[in-house]
Amino acid sequence: GGSSHSEGEPEDLDDACGHDDDPKGWSSERVKRAKARSRLKMKKARKILAEKRAAAPVVSVPCIPPHRLSKITSGLSVPRKSQFMQRLHSYWTLKRQSRNGVPLLRRLQTHLQSQRNAEQLPIRDTEEKHSALKEQLKSWQRLRHDLERARLLVELIRKREKLKRETIKVQQLALEMQLTPFLILLRSTLEQLQDRDTSHFFTEPVPLAEVPDYLDHIERPMDFQTMWSSLEAHRYLSFQAFEADFGLIVNNCLKYNAKDTVFYRAALRLRETGGAVLRQARRQAERIGFDYDTGMHLPREPETEGPRDRDRERDRERDR
Repeated sequence: GGSSHSEGEPEDLDDACGHDDDPKGWSSERVKRAKARSRLKMKKARKILAEKRAAAPVVSVPCIPPHRLSKITSGLSVPRKSQFMQRLHSYWTLKRQSRNGVPLLRRLQTHLQSQRNAEQLPIRDTEEKHSALKEQLKSWQRLRHDLERARLLVELIRKREKLKRETIKVQQLALEMQLTPFLILLRSTLEQLQDRDTSHFFTEPVPLAEVPDYLDHIERPMDFQTMWSSLEAHRYLSFQAFEADFGLIVNNCLKYNAKDTVFYRAALRLRETGGAVLRQARRQAERIGFDYDTGMHLPREPETEGPRDRDRERDRERDR
C-alpha cells in the first residue's frame, strides 16, 4: 500500500537508477524521475478541476424548523394564518434557492459589474462634458483665428489707405506746384511768420468783447487767421499785398497799445524777425519769377540781377 508507486508512475524508474554507478548519471536520472512525477500530479489536478466544473453546483438552502415557525406565527394575528405562512415560506424558500443556486464567484462578478456600470454612468457624463468643452474650445480657437485674420486684414487696409492718402497729398502738392507755385511760396512764408509769434498774440482776431473801443482806433483789423483765409481764397495777387497785410498786424498793435505793454514789445520783435522772412521770400520770388495775374511761373526765367541792382536792393533794405 504506502510503499507502492503512484498510479501511472513507471515502476522501473528506481531500478534504472540503481544500476547506474556513475554519480552524474544517477543525479540526472533523479531529475528525470522528479519531472515525471510533477507531470503526473499536474495531470491529476487538471482532471479533478475538470470534474468539479462539470458537476452541478450544490445548493444549500437553509431550513426553518417547524417548532420555530409555529413560535413565530403565534405572535401574528392575520386572517388565514396557516395559508399565509405556507405561501410566505414557499416564497422565502424559492428566493433562497434562486440566490444560492448561483456560484459565489459569479455573484461577486455580477455585483462588481453592476457597480462598474453605475460608476461608468458618471464617467460617461464626464466624458461627454469634456468632449463638449473641447468642441467649445475649438470653436473659440477658430473664432480667435478668424478675428486675428480680420485684424490683420484691417491693418493691411489701413496701411494701404494711409499710403494712398500720402500719395494723393504728394500728387496734390506736385499739381499745386505746377498750377499755383506762388500760392505755395506764400504758404511757406506765412507759416514762418506765424512761427515767429511765440506768444500767439496775433493768431486770431482781437476779441472786441474785451476791447470794445478797438475799432475806434483801428480801421482795418488784421491777424494771421484772416491772412490764411485770404491766402486760400487766392486774394493775394501780388507779394506786396501779402506784405501789406503783415504790416497791418504789426502797425495795428503798435498803434493801439502803449509802449510799456507786452503787446507792443511783441509787435516790435515780430516786425524785426518777420521782416527778415519777408525779404528772403521776396528775393526767392524775384529769382524764380511769377506771373502774379495767374500765380504761375513765368514762361522764361528772369534775368539775373547785376551789381547795380544788388546795390539798389541793399539801399532799399537800409531805408526800411
